Amino acid sequence: MGGKGSAAGTPLPFASAEERARFEAALSAGTALAGPEAAESADAWARAVEAAGALDDTIALLEVEAGKKAAPPQVAFALAALYGRKGLERQEYAALSRAEDCAKGRPELAFNLAAVYGRK
Repeated sequence: MGGKGSAAGTPLPFASAEERARFEAALSAGTALAGPEAAESADAWARAVEAAGALDDTIALLEVEAGKKAAPPQVAFALAALYGRKGLERQEYAALSRAEDCAKGRPELAFNLAAVYGRK
């Protein structure tokens, strides 16, 4: 996740458009946000999206992805993080509920439901 360094010299996660695009592709594939660091990763990505000025465009993209029948729960969970950055609490909660329902309906996918429960 390299990218540009912070003032302290620590690389900022998802700093480049390429890193964000790879993460978004992994969301759609259901391979991102599967471990215990799911909430931290989603937050770091959402902050990077906001810093890049791409909140609205990325929300629109993930809303389409989340609306697909086979969308993995990671998509709704990441969408919730973006809604949270915009202060859209109702939409954030609805997306978390969607992630929870999707995860329960697709046990073959690796997804950390504890992250959802912690957010709700």
